[in-house]
Amino acid sequence: MPQPIHLMETHHSAAEEAEGTLPFHARSITVVLRWLGAITLLAAAGSYLVSSWMEAAPLTRFYVFLAFTALLAVAGTFCGLRWREDKGARTFLALSALFVPACTAQLAAFLAVQLSGPAAPYEIFRISPIGESALLLAGFAGALVALPVIFLAFSALARPEAGRLSLAYLTGNLVLLLPQRDPNTVAAIAAGLLGFLLLLDRRFFARAAMLKHRDGVTMRLALLLPLLILVGRSLMLHGGSPVLVGFVLVSFGGFMFLGWPSCCTSDGLKTLVRLFGFGMVAIGWAVVTDWILKAIDWDSSEPVITVGLLPIAGAALLLSTRAGNDGRTYRRLASAGAMAAMLFHLTTFGGVGSILLALGMAVAMVAGAFWVTDRTILISGVMGFVFTLLYGLFMVREFWAQNLWVSLSALGVAILITSSLIERNWQRLTQRGTELVEGWQSWD
Repeated sequence: MPQPIHLMETHHSAAEEAEGTLPFHARSITVVLRWLGAITLLAAAGSYLVSSWMEAAPLTRFYVFLAFTALLAVAGTFCGLRWREDKGARTFLALSALFVPACTAQLAAFLAVQLSGPAAPYEIFRISPIGESALLLAGFAGALVALPVIFLAFSALARPEAGRLSLAYLTGNLVLLLPQRDPNTVAAIAAGLLGFLLLLDRRFFARAAMLKHRDGVTMRLALLLPLLILVGRSLMLHGGSPVLVGFVLVSFGGFMFLGWPSCCTSDGLKTLVRLFGFGMVAIGWAVVTDWILKAIDWDSSEPVITVGLLPIAGAALLLSTRAGNDGRTYRRLASAGAMAAMLFHLTTFGGVGSILLALGMAVAMVAGAFWVTDRTILISGVMGFVFTLLYGLFMVREFWAQNLWVSLSALGVAILITSSLIERNWQRLTQRGTELVEGWQSWD
């Protein structure tokens, strides 16, 4: 993996000394001007994506903006190496990297039109095919600018993981080039890309101390920009299917639950933000569940519990590990709600499948209770297991009555086996029982 370029490492201390000599009002003015300039440039990128806002051919607009992206990178390099002003350099380089997906989106439009013809529903977004040769040349020019810009920006702002961050950002831009426009397909692609980015972030980026500061967090969030353009393009130009809308709601809710609370100082506000985020996750999954049931043309309400409620309870259990002080509440509500829903499903619809599913869930809850050391979850799991077992025995009561000798034989064999197991493992069972009693006192 190539080593990151330490663009401003030599002059960093000099820049800090220069900043320390500035009075407070001067530093405030430069910060405001820097933000104003960045917002203005981002607005320019947004207007670029709308074709009729610039009276020029699509290919001309592409090359103009590509050149402007390269110019921003050059300006950042000049500020860092010549002027020794690292804040301006980082601003220019970050913006140049953020503009790359705008160029990629235009290339994606050229490719889609070349393959399938104009398909945008609104005249303002429609472009004509540019030809295969022009498309190849544009792609080559885009790669020639994008590759060094991406690596230079991430090297300057996120040195420890510049190589991996650059590859992840490049992957997102390549995914943006895919000519697929079906909303369900886009939702699947977006989910895969989001999972890939989250895996990289948890595995590498979140562990780097330098990437937890402002510049590092900014470049980590920048990885989501191609994903946002991918989803936004589909919603704006090609409509949103329930699957895509559900993906957006679940993703937004997950961000509100997992990421936004870290920006809140009040515990009450954190709880409120998490509650709102989990509500978005539940609504998003409800949208997807409704689509699933309609797709399979199911008239019964039976799968609503297994397809709808149980995954929400599972999501609550997973999210509870990142819910801070609220984690215990989410675990308990999720476990109790899941078991109550499963038992309701069992008594309403019955069947061997329902019994096996309820028993499996109860066993999983008991095991999970030992993992998180929570009494409420253990009690819910044990009660669910006992209820399901008794219900199963009740359902086969006619079989036991008609085959009494089989029932008594099976019961006798079970008693003898249990006796042998207890005698053979008495010391171990006693020790585990003592540990359980002692552990129970320390559980939540």
